[in-house]
Amino acid sequence: VLQTVDPSVSLPYWDYTIEGQAVNNTGDIMKWRQSDVFDPEQFGPCTKSGPVTEGRFAYTPTRQNSHDYIISTNGTGYNRTEGNYAAVNAYGFMRAPWNQNNIPYLTRINNTYGFELTEVPNCHDHKDALEQDTLTEFGAFIAYTPHGTTHIAIGGVGGANFKNILKAVDYDLEMAEHWVPIAFAYQKNMYRAGYLSCPETCSADTPQSECKCTCPDLATMLEMPTEVLWQEYMNVILALNLKYTFNKNGTNVQQTLLKMLCNDYDGMASVMGDSLESASPNDPSFWPTHPTVERLMVWKRINGFTDETWVDDAAWSVKGFDISYCYGHNKEDLLPWPKHIYSPVMGPYTNEDVWDLTDPSYENSTVIYDHFRWDHCEDAGFLKTLIPSDVVVENTEALL
Repeated sequence: VLQTVDPSVSLPYWDYTIEGQAVNNTGDIMKWRQSDVFDPEQFGPCTKSGPVTEGRFAYTPTRQNSHDYIISTNGTGYNRTEGNYAAVNAYGFMRAPWNQNNIPYLTRINNTYGFELTEVPNCHDHKDALEQDTLTEFGAFIAYTPHGTTHIAIGGVGGANFKNILKAVDYDLEMAEHWVPIAFAYQKNMYRAGYLSCPETCSADTPQSECKCTCPDLATMLEMPTEVLWQEYMNVILALNLKYTFNKNGTNVQQTLLKMLCNDYDGMASVMGDSLESASPNDPSFWPTHPTVERLMVWKRINGFTDETWVDDAAWSVKGFDISYCYGHNKEDLLPWPKHIYSPVMGPYTNEDVWDLTDPSYENSTVIYDHFRWDHCEDAGFLKTLIPSDVVVENTEALL
């Protein structure tokens, strides 16, 4: 899109495995948080919790009064969102409806439910992504460890200290680190499934603790026998990880976990930084992060998938926990993009169109990466190309 205005424009990408490998080598997460990417004159600091107040993106506003921005289902049965107010939170900001963040500016939180994220994507994670043989496997894998943890580290979750509550019930905090950082996804799924209910509107002066998402059926759920609670609710919420329901002494503490996820503690009102939810493009770090994911996919396409089948009706988290159809995910779904961005081929474009037009061998492609080398990974004992390849990667010209 930028090149339609100025053909000479190029888009920077952030190979965050450079910092991630440094964290892996040293155990120091500040190697990542103090990256040049987070310089105030680049994409702004990521060491404090709250609105970004330094640099060129200081006080970047979040769209307000967005209750007038309504997406109607129109009775089609193909709801692109969760309802009429799905593009807005209760305070009127264009954020996910399960995120009652009332800060009017770009927000980053450097911990998640009281835990500091210490594992960010590194060379091994991106090598694993490139070792996925099929498009379906690659698509499912790339969303999480090789990429998603970057959003967690930048966005974070405040207003809910799960760590202290888990300590009080003698929970294994090392095990907690495996699931608590992704509890925001559990809460999102609970909202979509109707387990978690969020207010539609709150006045600007309403405290977040009084404008939070809660579980209307929590009392009934807590009265259920342990086995029934697991079978009816917790097995899908925790993605069948039964081990997460026990503390260090083998006592089942799933009621405590459920109360945390339902924000059922005094003063608890979990809110997400912008990078962690559906408003993540409002965080400028979104834009140099995702070309890195595309770079991996382009490199995999150059070297070849064994199967490029696009599986339809396979979107996750539909109505909470279903795998089903979600508009925009199927091969033939039309995308709401400008019709000129792949000129001379004019839109509207389907997913299939975009897949074909971004094929690395497409002669009219306007996008090419500078190289497909991971020199820092070679220094750590990996292949320079991460996976075995016959393609020369010494410089861009060799790929033209």
